[in-house]
Amino acid sequence: MALRQKLWDTTAQDEVWTSPVVRNDTVYFGSADGKIYALTPNRDTEVDEDAWRANLFDSLCDGEQIFTGCGNGNAYSLDVRTGTVLWKTATGNGIDCSPVVTDEKLLIGSQDFFFYAMNANNGAIQWKYEAGLGITSAPAVSGDLVVFGSKEWFSAMRWRFGLGNSRGRTASGK
Repeated sequence: MALRQKLWDTTAQDEVWTSPVVRNDTVYFGSADGKIYALTPNRDTEVDEDAWRANLFDSLCDGEQIFTGCGNGNAYSLDVRTGTVLWKTATGNGIDCSPVVTDEKLLIGSQDFFFYAMNANNGAIQWKYEAGLGITSAPAVSGDLVVFGSKEWFSAMRWRFGLGNSRGRTASGK
């Protein structure tokens, strides 16, 4: 068996609860210190947004944007090249689940009991669905089917992505 060598490591200023995102040899992750870290082989940077100051949870990179939810109740989009916040959208409570992007919509759940579909380009809320209790699981998407879990039940939703509002059936596995 070949010996493996550690390439590098780093330390955040608080706990790391996120899965990393890798884009163009840069590793991005959020921390409970309220920062998103961008680590590259030759340069490490921090994206420090004073307004966050809350736990950052799992992130997602889609094209030139990084999307993340935050314990302060906001969903964020950041420019992958500069770390600049492109937009932020408030929900009614903390976000501690992974987002998904499909058909130019950011899908994410919140502890305010709502599941959101936001425009991935500007953060505008396209529609939201009340799930009963807080949402902590990442959504799974297949075509026009979205499944996510809340603290109360699993929900399955169908809608037409091109429309501004939720269309079709919604079924809860209550």
